[in-house]
Amino acid sequence: DASATVVSNASGTETISVGTLANWSAGEYRVIHVAENGTVRGVETSTDTITVQQTPPNFAITNLSVTPASPQAGAQLTVNVTVENRGGQSGTQTVTVTYDGQTIEQDVSLAGVGESGDSKTASFTVQTSADDAADQTILATTDDDSTATSVTLTQPTTFLVDVIGAESDLSVPPTADANLTVEVENTGDLDGSQTIEVVNGSIELDSEDNVNVGGGNTTDVVLTINETDLPDSGTFDAVVQSNNDSVSQQIE
Repeated sequence: DASATVVSNASGTETISVGTLANWSAGEYRVIHVAENGTVRGVETSTDTITVQQTPPNFAITNLSVTPASPQAGAQLTVNVTVENRGGQSGTQTVTVTYDGQTIEQDVSLAGVGESGDSKTASFTVQTSADDAADQTILATTDDDSTATSVTLTQPTTFLVDVIGAESDLSVPPTADANLTVEVENTGDLDGSQTIEVVNGSIELDSEDNVNVGGGNTTDVVLTINETDLPDSGTFDAVVQSNNDSVSQQIE
């Protein structure tokens, strides 16, 4: 594990650079100078010492991962940041994770390179919002390094409802049922199913269970209010609703 440097045809005063090895520990090392002197003795030697100091801490980010892999907007994310100390000295640095204006910090202490505890994984919890943009970037930094990864948020299943072809008042002949054609639009990215119903106050008048709509698509359902539930005269207020939306419809 010694280091050797040779200078050929030296004369006068020479500056010699002495290399150190990565596996050396901090401390004093003896330097032996050997020179040919052109005399009968052949060579002359002298000794000196040098002090080797460990390199300062250098916290490198070796891995950045996010779970779940395909999160919905509004979900909680787990961000894992693996940090490795590539410096000889132990140290503590702040690891920072940034998401959409949020900044989360955690202090990490690491031993020097090659020692037990020179690498650790710090875990962060990031809360997304339902109205966050789909494409997001998560940035992790130390004092010495930074890295980023992208995350795509999917919009959860959201069912909007609208009564098709009906004016503010829907006229129904006496002793006739009222049929409401309802357009159901899933504005989310994911497929889903919900119950679509028509109610009057707390009374359910009709419903369609398990209405399946693909992400970004629409479908129509027909809800029927039995004539026995309608008044003989005057107006009747009905509400068509999903889990996410509702629309009022007045019936005469």
